[in-house]
Amino acid sequence: MLPSHAIRWSMDAGTLNGCPDAEELTPGVLNKGASSGILFCFAVATGSPDLASISFILLCCCWPMSMSTTVQEPPHVLAVDDSLVDRVVISRLLRSSKYRVTTVDSGKKALEVLSLGHQSVQLIITDYCMPEMTGYDLLKRVKESAELRGIPVVIMSSENSPARIRRCLDEGAEEFLIKPVRPSDVSRLCTRVAAAMPMR
Repeated sequence: MLPSHAIRWSMDAGTLNGCPDAEELTPGVLNKGASSGILFCFAVATGSPDLASISFILLCCCWPMSMSTTVQEPPHVLAVDDSLVDRVVISRLLRSSKYRVTTVDSGKKALEVLSLGHQSVQLIITDYCMPEMTGYDLLKRVKESAELRGIPVVIMSSENSPARIRRCLDEGAEEFLIKPVRPSDVSRLCTRVAAAMPMR
């Protein structure tokens, strides 16, 4: 146990408190072989504070430092729906599951987003019934593109039509969800996204 009159090391200031004649010490970085960390040095008094001469012991400690500080970005989902209400609902569900979400209101705008940065998109989730370009049309455009075909596409629809579902799955859709989309549906998509990310 250190004596009660041990001199304290102030890591933020890099000085020895209570000893004005002490030489300032600063943290350093230790890198040796496979070990790395932040090296801190400090001194403690070993004699009586009443003595004219006090001996100091230099102590060192190494705080381990992680070899990797890379932070994994959340999966990026492109959500496409011409209904504002449905876009808000699916966006909230996806963000609550830690997705990064970009929402657009048409298939045309979805293709514009993909043309600018398709490498960052891990999943496309689109409504089936939309004006100008349906979700099925968007699916076909994605699967016909050499650059985009690796992105999983999920189709949503409020109509439970077996023929429509089969048509989309045959064209390459990852899954067909019946609206309203539920949290359990989003949880199931997590596996799809995780499987797609290493391939991108």
